Amino acid sequence: MLFVEHARRVADGAKAAAVALGRLMPNVGGPSQSKRQLLMSVVHSRLMYGAQTWAESIGEVEKPNNLLLQAQRCAAIKVARCYRTVSDMVAILLARMPPAPLLAIERARSAELRKSSTPHTKAKLMRELIRQ
Repeated sequence: MLFVEHARRVADGAKAAAVALGRLMPNVGGPSQSKRQLLMSVVHSRLMYGAQTWAESIGEVEKPNNLLLQAQRCAAIKVARCYRTVSDMVAILLARMPPAPLLAIERARSAELRKSSTPHTKAKLMRELIRQ
């Protein structure tokens, strides 16, 4: 399977999960922010499937980046309680989540550090990700 096709399938599955779970959460009132963060974690787990293998090549092709960001946007709008007209980067920023391509790179680094038995903390990796 080509990488673009993989990104399309993963993004479609993540969008479907975000829409299905998002219907349970009205924008006004509704569940607390921690329950909305659970929605984002479901979407991230679907988006980051196999991220260790494709994270390094994600910067080379624009289309998979856009597909991943669009899928992440669906959940970010629900988490941040935004209008649907908000752009993808603004919705992701308001939801306090790193963009999917950067998150994939962070997960790949974490896997590499685990394999090499190098001590690391999730907070340290997240600070480095935010700096990027």
